[in-house]
Amino acid sequence: MPTRAYLRAVSVATQALLRTISKVAGAEIVQDAVTFFQAFEGMEEGFRLRADHVRQLLGRPTTSFVLVTSPRRDAVEEAGWFADKLNESGLAVEGLVVNRVHPPFAGAGPLPDAPEASDLAVLESNLRDQQAVNAREEATVARIVSEVAPSPVVRVPLLDVDVHDMAGLSTVADHIFGSDGSPVVEADSAGLA
Repeated sequence: MPTRAYLRAVSVATQALLRTISKVAGAEIVQDAVTFFQAFEGMEEGFRLRADHVRQLLGRPTTSFVLVTSPRRDAVEEAGWFADKLNESGLAVEGLVVNRVHPPFAGAGPLPDAPEASDLAVLESNLRDQQAVNAREEATVARIVSEVAPSPVVRVPLLDVDVHDMAGLSTVADHIFGSDGSPVVEADSAGLA
């Protein structure tokens, strides 16, 4: 516990600092900042208690962690970092949702030779581009998929609308959960999911 003399010395130093800042920034700004920090006085114990409660809740055997990521490299790296931190803490990842995945558009065989600059050639080029995007995405998520194995992996396709309401959430849920409420797990072409 700090001594009274220590508190007085800190108070004097603080007052001198605040006077100097007041001259530069203005007394009103300094007073607003002091009022802001005084509003937090006494709240530290409440923050500590809530943090302990959350820590206990997250450590319960009934708590599960499901990672959600997109197939972008930075998002996958962040999800991988989080999975590593969970593993270091002795907590398992119980599932992975890869959101906004481009569909694979698997072909039924070789494409016919289309005349150059024809509508069919444009469509074939678009199909190849989409297949390449999907292949890049699958390569990007392959590491995190193998890292969370044997946990279920669900891929939610890139939707044609933005999800911002209950109908959109229902659409996402339809891609994640089957009619029996279990995750819809699709086999990965590499057999990873």
